[in-house]
Amino acid sequence: MFEIIKSSSKGNAYLFDDTILIDCGIAFKHLESYIDKIKLVLLTHEHSDHVNVPTLKKLINEHEKKVVAPIYLRDKLKDINNINFVTTDTVINTKKYTISMYELEHDVDNVGYFITNKFTSKNHLHITDTFNTPTIDKRIHSLSIETNYCECKIDELIEDDINNDRYSHYVRSRKNHLSVQKALKFIDEKNIKLFWTLHKSVKMEDEINKLIEEFKNEREIF
Repeated sequence: MFEIIKSSSKGNAYLFDDTILIDCGIAFKHLESYIDKIKLVLLTHEHSDHVNVPTLKKLINEHEKKVVAPIYLRDKLKDINNINFVTTDTVINTKKYTISMYELEHDVDNVGYFITNKFTSKNHLHITDTFNTPTIDKRIHSLSIETNYCECKIDELIEDDINNDRYSHYVRSRKNHLSVQKALKFIDEKNIKLFWTLHKSVKMEDEINKLIEEFKNEREIF
C-alpha cells in the first residue's frame, strides 16, 4: 500500500497504492523500476531532497507522467511544462481517488496529502517536513509520518556541536521538523493502526526506532 523508496535528508520519494508518487527528490535511476506503475506525481515543497528537477523533467518529458504541485512551486519549476499548479484548498479528483492538501509548518511553504479511495472509502495521510501535525477531525485509516529526531537526544547533539565550535544543523531540525514523540502522540490520539515512519536523522535513528518499537509493543499488550 505504501512504499518508502528513499527517505532521508539526501532524498525522498514515496509510492502510495502502487500508483501515486509523492515527491521525487532522488536521481531518476532510483525510479526506473517504478515507471510503469506511476500514474500521478504529487509534490510537497521546494527543497531539493523532495524535488529533484532533472528527475521531474524526465518523468514529465520522457514518460508523460501527470504532476500536481502547489502553486507556490511555480517559480521553482517555471522551466518545466505540463505541471498542474493548484491552490492548497483545491480538491484533486481522479477516477479512483479524492486528494486534498493540509498546510504544514516548515521553513518554506509545504503541504501534506490526504488521499481517499473512492471505492473503499479508506484514506491515507502523508505528512513530513513539519514542526507540528495538522488539525484533522476525520478518521485516518493509514499514515506516513515524519519521525525526524528524538527529543531526548537532540539537545545532547546540539550541545556537543556548540562545545566543539561546529555548526549544528540539529537546531534547524528541532525548529522545522517533527520529533518521534510528537508523531507517536498523534498516532495514539488518532488511534491509527497502520503507519510508516519517515525522514529519520541518521545519528538518532537507533533511539527513534527503539521508541517506535516500544510504542508498538505497548499497543499489543493493551
